[in-house]
Amino acid sequence: MILFTNQELRLHLPSNAVDEVANLQGMLDNSEKDFLKPRLGASLYDRLCKQYASIEPLIFCEAVGDGTYVNDPWNELLLYAQRMIVNDAMAQNIEKQALSVNGSGINVASSNDYAVATDKQIAQGKESYRQSAMTSLNNLLSLLEGWAKEVNTPMPIDTAGDGAEGSTPSDGSNQGSSSEGTDEGTDSGKDDAAETEKKQHEAIEEIVTLWQESKYYYYHRDLLFPTCESLQPYLDIYGNRDKFVRLIPDMLFIQSEYLEEAFGEDFIPRLLQADENDKMLKKARQLVAAYLKERTSVINFDKLTRSTAHNDAITVRESIHRLLKKEEAEKQAKLDAAKAESAAEGSSSSFATSNASSASSSDNKGGSEGYDNNQEGSRIFVTPILC
Repeated sequence: MILFTNQELRLHLPSNAVDEVANLQGMLDNSEKDFLKPRLGASLYDRLCKQYASIEPLIFCEAVGDGTYVNDPWNELLLYAQRMIVNDAMAQNIEKQALSVNGSGINVASSNDYAVATDKQIAQGKESYRQSAMTSLNNLLSLLEGWAKEVNTPMPIDTAGDGAEGSTPSDGSNQGSSSEGTDEGTDSGKDDAAETEKKQHEAIEEIVTLWQESKYYYYHRDLLFPTCESLQPYLDIYGNRDKFVRLIPDMLFIQSEYLEEAFGEDFIPRLLQADENDKMLKKARQLVAAYLKERTSVINFDKLTRSTAHNDAITVRESIHRLLKKEEAEKQAKLDAAKAESAAEGSSSSFATSNASSASSSDNKGGSEGYDNNQEGSRIFVTPILC
């Protein structure tokens, strides 16, 4: 559990008038297990629960109140997680909260201080809590995604020299005691800030490492749309990370059954290695987005939109076929040119070898290879014909 006190509950539900939050623990626990845990993954959820058990709820509430909670990544994650489960628990149970069960049966709960909410007010409240829960979820996933990108981005190399150990003033002069005290205080402050930043980075690294075990981890390397951010320009899902994850089965089906069948098994692996500006990758993403509009049930599209998407898919698919044929023709042309060049080089080499052989043959004449007429000192012997 990650919420035990009324003070914490009121951070997210100011209208709360419950005397004991323990009365809501069952609802909150269900939301933690059903709504929060799958998004974080079992490992990160368990680690967050251990972290919550190690802090003082009152101190945490004070940190939220003065804004210092952002200095601790675990506190920041905890705040978003609590906001999620409180709003989800209310959305899931608001109708039951309006009822009272006693020995005489099921009744509508009422009191002298409060009027009974109407059905319309209950429905409006339920929808409001549901929207707040989904907004909180998207904020939590966006927070985790930002941390993951931060961890996976190489850190800049600090410029050496400033504040280095053993450094002395460039003029070699000794500073006064007052100045030394000031410098020591400044160095101490820098050391504290560096230590705090190091702890924050270590906490973020641990959180991201554990979150990678969740299916809601922001990066999916086997998809042409590996992140929600990459899908947004092709299909407007309002940056909804939860909706993006629910579209993953559709995208996997489209890639395996539509694209690989149409363009070959090597088509997807090639594009997964392509640069973001690759023309073929952009066209393939357009095709996947068109198929999503045509077939998915995660997003509600009207018939006209689905029909238009069907026509778009046909057009883009033919465009990809033409581009593949063009690439194949260019590849064949390059291969033929290479063969012709190789043949030309071979012919030139053969001709050179032939000329060299002829020259060598001429140089060797006069030896035992033959007889040349009309040479000085030559003699001819004629034998009579025997009759």
